Amino acid sequence: MNGKKSPRSLSAADHVVAANLRRLRRERGVAQDTIARLLGVSYQQVQKYETGKNRIGLSRLGILADFYGIKLESFLDGASSTATHHAPLPIDDPEIMAVCRKLADITDPLLRQKAHRIIDTLISHG
Repeated sequence: MNGKKSPRSLSAADHVVAANLRRLRRERGVAQDTIARLLGVSYQQVQKYETGKNRIGLSRLGILADFYGIKLESFLDGASSTATHHAPLPIDDPEIMAVCRKLADITDPLLRQKAHRIIDTLISHG
């Protein structure tokens, strides 16, 4: 083994989310670098989210849902209910939405990225 993590494969639902990310951004006439600044990532990362090469996290989807003024579940429009065996996202959970809103209030991209890393660390150790 070479010590590298093996990539998690993306599900059909992940690819639907990716397509919807790209569609929404284009429909609204928003540049990838604008989305990158909003999420605290590089525009290359936005490209990877939109092409389905990387999975986007729930907290970042919440930020985009607020930005576009849509419901979080809109990112799954077009996904078959049998596309994934995972439990549905708890998007109606007020605590999760409160965290997403708090992340969206962070205007400094570096601080937002740090907050996202903290959440990732909490999840990986929880």
